Amino acid sequence: MTVLFIYPEYSTFCLLAGIISLYTVYNTFFAGSYPDKIIIADDYISFYSMGRVQYYSYCSIKYFKVRESRYSRDMFIRINKPLFGKGRFWFNANSFNNGNALYKYITNLENRIHPESLKSIAGNRCSHVEGR
Repeated sequence: MTVLFIYPEYSTFCLLAGIISLYTVYNTFFAGSYPDKIIIADDYISFYSMGRVQYYSYCSIKYFKVRESRYSRDMFIRINKPLFGKGRFWFNANSFNNGNALYKYITNLENRIHPESLKSIAGNRCSHVEGR
């Protein structure tokens, strides 16, 4: 019989590590937050992960926010009202075919859905200056 003994000074660390592990397992296997396939069509975008699909038609998207890393192409996307089970995605655009095109499409989609956002306005001004 094996007995697990945790020293009292490490109990907080073990609790924190356990919570982070459970959250990661939930996002990976149950929420489908790490897509392995993304389909972009004329009227919808869909994310496939662990045999599940989350489908969003463009006309039904009211909220589309992207946090991106310009150099590594890591992206965190929140769509509509993101809940624990849907609407949140983490992925690296370079791990997909045509990663640069995917990265540009996702960031442009955010600018089209939220043209009044500060991020969109700043992006348009920078592209105007670069075009000179």
